[in-house]
Amino acid sequence: MKKINIFVLISLAMLFVLNVSCLGPAVAAAADPFTAEYEALDKKFKEKLRTINSRDAYMALLKERNKDLETLLNKMKGASLKDPQVLLQGKIFFDLRKFSQALEKFDALIKKNSPVMNEAKFDKVKVLLANNKTKEAIPLFEEIENKVKKDESYYQVIFQIAYSAEAVSKRQAYSQKFIAVVGDNEKYIKYKAMMIENLATIEKEKGNLKKAIEILDKGVKQITHPGAKSSLEDALNQLKIINSPAPEIRAETWFNSKPLTLAKLKGKAIIIDFWATWCGPCRQVMPILEESYKKYKDKGLVVIGFTRIQGGYSDDKVNKGKVSKEEELKLTKGFCDRFKITYPIAIADGRDVFKTYGVSGIPTMVMIDKKGIVKEIEVGAGPPDQLKNKIKELMK
Repeated sequence: MKKINIFVLISLAMLFVLNVSCLGPAVAAAADPFTAEYEALDKKFKEKLRTINSRDAYMALLKERNKDLETLLNKMKGASLKDPQVLLQGKIFFDLRKFSQALEKFDALIKKNSPVMNEAKFDKVKVLLANNKTKEAIPLFEEIENKVKKDESYYQVIFQIAYSAEAVSKRQAYSQKFIAVVGDNEKYIKYKAMMIENLATIEKEKGNLKKAIEILDKGVKQITHPGAKSSLEDALNQLKIINSPAPEIRAETWFNSKPLTLAKLKGKAIIIDFWATWCGPCRQVMPILEESYKKYKDKGLVVIGFTRIQGGYSDDKVNKGKVSKEEELKLTKGFCDRFKITYPIAIADGRDVFKTYGVSGIPTMVMIDKKGIVKEIEVGAGPPDQLKNKIKELMK
């Protein structure tokens, strides 16, 4: 699955706003001071969210909102609360990521067959999804799907299930459902494109590469939003590369190696790992690639970590913000040394190679056989054993 970067997460938060924009008629009807204060906090949060353009600013805003929500919870302590207010408490606990307390509130309302029981079940679905319990969430959601409001929160649940369901049939069905329910609404066009790409990924995983290409080709023709269309075009280009000769790579800076070209590496099995220092999943993959490189390099494996100049620098330890190219290269070299990376690292000044390989999510690992043919493209960290097995297969 493609990993979503912080700017997409912020955009998703602005679009779906999790619980904050969806109090439900039962809560809104209460018209009590607690609900009024929660709605005021919601409004303030959404207004500030529209101005956010960095991860640090987003985290600072969440900290501010959480402090306000804790204050509201303290005001509710000791009060005689009606069911809609108990539901509100659960929503606040969810916003604060205090999932066990949120479940306690929702389960109590469900157990007593409260008038807000369906809303409580729906909110419980969101807690389950947040805890990666999609298998439990799906039957509960399907039980009350026709009884809840079809709003942003509803769309978000479908979106999450489409990505996280274990069963391929469910991922496929919910991707199709999301596309159907949002229709041509421009507000959701970027997320519709993501679901089209998800459907193509599912077909690719099933071995239906031709069908996957058809899905993306159709999506490119249907989607008019420039950013969404470009993302689908990248995904389409990526699929078209599979089973074809690997396009050449070029980079201005190399660590751990002299400059390499694929032409000079014919006869070698090659993994090109597109990555960045700020990418958490990339950092998960790198030790596996290093281990595999040491294991197979004498048998003809070459691993190339391919990144680019970002114009700034951050990793798991520091966030330097904007830096010069020279400083970024120095910091990146230090990062590779700290992670004890010995395989070649290529750093390009521009995005050309990323574009050629259709890379829009990282890590993206391109696996090239000894004949120079792209055999597989893996996006995302995934289970370590899965990557190890694919590398083992490449070496056959």
